Amino acid sequence: MEVSASWGYDAPAFYLATKLMWQTDANPVPILREFMTAAYGPAAAPMARYYAAISDAMADAPYSAGRWFDHTEIFPAELMASLDDELSAAESIAERSGDAGIVDRVHVARLAFDVGDAFLKSLRHWRDLEFAEAKAEHQNAADAFTEAVSHKPVALYPLRRNFLNLFSDPVSQAAERSSGGNQIAAMLPDTWSALLDQDDAAEADQVYAADVPTDTWRELRTRGGSWSAQGLRYYRGVMWYRTTVTVDPAWSSRKLTLWLGSLDESARAWVNGHEVPLVAGSRVFQPWEFDVTGFLQFDGHDEFTLKITNVRLQELGTGGLTGPAFIWASPDVVDPGAAPAPYRRGDGYRQLDIPVPPVTVDLEGRRVETELPDTWFAMVDPRGDCANVGLWESVIPTESLWMSLDTRSRTWPQQGLGYFNGGLAYRTDVRLNGSQISREARLLFTRLNGTARAWVNDHELEVAADGTASSVWEFHAGGFLRAGTNSIVVSVADPQPSDERPGGIAGPAYLLR
Repeated sequence: MEVSASWGYDAPAFYLATKLMWQTDANPVPILREFMTAAYGPAAAPMARYYAAISDAMADAPYSAGRWFDHTEIFPAELMASLDDELSAAESIAERSGDAGIVDRVHVARLAFDVGDAFLKSLRHWRDLEFAEAKAEHQNAADAFTEAVSHKPVALYPLRRNFLNLFSDPVSQAAERSSGGNQIAAMLPDTWSALLDQDDAAEADQVYAADVPTDTWRELRTRGGSWSAQGLRYYRGVMWYRTTVTVDPAWSSRKLTLWLGSLDESARAWVNGHEVPLVAGSRVFQPWEFDVTGFLQFDGHDEFTLKITNVRLQELGTGGLTGPAFIWASPDVVDPGAAPAPYRRGDGYRQLDIPVPPVTVDLEGRRVETELPDTWFAMVDPRGDCANVGLWESVIPTESLWMSLDTRSRTWPQQGLGYFNGGLAYRTDVRLNGSQISREARLLFTRLNGTARAWVNDHELEVAADGTASSVWEFHAGGFLRAGTNSIVVSVADPQPSDERPGGIAGPAYLLR
């Protein structure tokens, strides 16, 4: 087994792993209790609570993006304050014990904690647009890291500095672009309109044009939430972002630059339908800048469009715009001349406001126990391999990992999926009473385009009527339903959507007998 020496956080894990190598079925609880007592003596109780709280936060977190992107949610400020209190209590007890070994071992944990605490504070300030504070806390983290790696044994593995290094330019540039004569002319929002473009087909339809409506796009957070936290954990492809920005005309004589604090993995930008030149940017999770001088109308309706391409796996669950974005003005005074008129694509291009086609449902002789809801949780599952990644498991939380998607009232193109042709996993929870349950119960989907599989309460259902040709699917469900809450999951693969044949679930669904 290969590990990195980070004794500040991993000391209990090292001890436990060593014991389990000798006895693989050993109970870890007494082993960890033994370690706490041996390592921390009278300070064992607060140190045990400290490490348990960290372990529980990671184990119970519904957030799952790689690198640091969800760590501010996994370790909120309240939890960090509680961890700090436990360490302070352990330090006080260790000092009173007079045992230099116990004092030092608690100190190793403190050194590692101080790095993480300062780093998370820096990240929170950065996302909250407090850039000077973010830079100061980042320096605190760097100083604490130097102390942590110089200790013997090392509190943190020296190569873990790459986390600090990767975050250095986004933090320092944000502070520099907003101070020392530079000023922020307009802050761009956290939530943008977004359009999935799996096969890079939307540019041919000129979706960057100023007259393209975004009422069929979907809302997507940027600095405030990873793709993984918005139902896009497994998505790879192009994401289009669009927002309307108000820039005060007082900035019209200054050199203006669009700054994107972090993205995964490459970007192009348009203002009012005109592509703007890239000034700097070539690396993943680093700032990118575009010169927007001379492109703004300053009329309160400047349209900013980004095309961010993400085709390689950089980190699990990341993609698109992942940091703050703003327009900054340098002290330079310029005469940009008149801005070009907004580019409008006009007619002749694909429209995405495609309504749900009428569905004729013949339920004669069937008893409807309940109609399934219109709005489901959904997760992009491009290859339709829901079973392989376990999305059917009812224990998977929906609060922060899934998007919301309508089924019978709006089509995919009306919900930001007009250029998406992969699979989706749908999930809903339905409450039933005992009278609604029978051995003959079936799930009926009146229009489900693609190849479907279904689960109820973690059990895969047998297909009663294959809808590959007809789009009408039925599944035997009676043996797995129960009184109370029932978890229903449907995986749709190979939907082959078109304007005439909406993808996925696109009609009413029922529980019948």
